[in-house]
Amino acid sequence: MELIESLNRKLSNALEMQKIVDLTELIGGLKKDTLVKKTRRYDVKTARMVMCNVAMNTLDITKDDVAEFIKKHRTSMYHYQKIHDSQYMVWKEYRELYDKVHEEYTNGKRYATITKDNLYFMLRKNKLYRPNSEDNFQCITLSIGRVKAKVYCDPLEVGELVKTIHKVFDKYIFELKIKSL
Repeated sequence: MELIESLNRKLSNALEMQKIVDLTELIGGLKKDTLVKKTRRYDVKTARMVMCNVAMNTLDITKDDVAEFIKKHRTSMYHYQKIHDSQYMVWKEYRELYDKVHEEYTNGKRYATITKDNLYFMLRKNKLYRPNSEDNFQCITLSIGRVKAKVYCDPLEVGELVKTIHKVFDKYIFELKIKSL
């Protein structure tokens, strides 16, 4: 039974990956099946990074499955995901292609996953990360997929922090739990 479920998941992921590949090639102005070919052309490399990051950020799929699908080594997926946030912030061409492909694929839906590094990066960047101290009497637990982070604060700051978290993570499906310490 588990084998059948595993095969169904792989097939479903392969079909979704093919949709993302087709969209990326169409939006990026590339010929069919260009992304799975062995080439280092600049436009193909950019589109391949976009396609992999869209897949890893929107599907419940492993890096190994994405790598296998596009015939690349799995470490490339780790690299693509590691540099995604910085590339997105500074590289206009990458950001525009990523946004178009993601928007078209998800029809405006939000991300269901995030890496722990990216979550903490976004918390620090927006001055939301605060280690626990004696002055903090509230704990806000932010959960995106399987990744969780705790934000400690004074009770008077809770409302403002919740608004900021909603603003910063508006592209993600998340859950907040507020607890008194």
